[in-house]
Amino acid sequence: MTVIELLAYELKICLIHLDRLKLALKKTEHLYPFTEETISNIPEDDLGYLELLTVRLGKLQDTLGEKVFTLILEALGESVENKSFIDKLNKLEKLEILPSVQWWQDLRKLRNILVHEYPDNPAFIADNLNTAFIQTRRLFIFWDSLITYIDVNHLSSR
Repeated sequence: MTVIELLAYELKICLIHLDRLKLALKKTEHLYPFTEETISNIPEDDLGYLELLTVRLGKLQDTLGEKVFTLILEALGESVENKSFIDKLNKLEKLEILPSVQWWQDLRKLRNILVHEYPDNPAFIADNLNTAFIQTRRLFIFWDSLITYIDVNHLSSR
């Protein structure tokens, strides 16, 4: 497969994650903003959708960070061999593909928090789910700008 074909394939995977994220947000928006009380009394159905939200947010970020970003740089003719992840993020920011390296790192920290259990701290869970709702919506905006960039620069065989 060419870099362009690989990129198109990974973008399709991202679309699956995005669709699941949108479903999860839609099904749990009645709980937002989360409070300690909300977390302590989540119905089972909503719990499943919150799980879907946190898992797909992590998977989307993983696919973008581990695969899509590198493929975009390769498709643009950038050297990525022996580059650290932070170097790739800095290059994406310099090319105005990524709005901010700090934003991406903060999103990664959030992802790492969301994959752990905090049974004795519902306030902490509530705060991080509130952040996840905000950041997921920002990720949707980023996705739209990323797809526009890919299309404008003819980096996809879609």
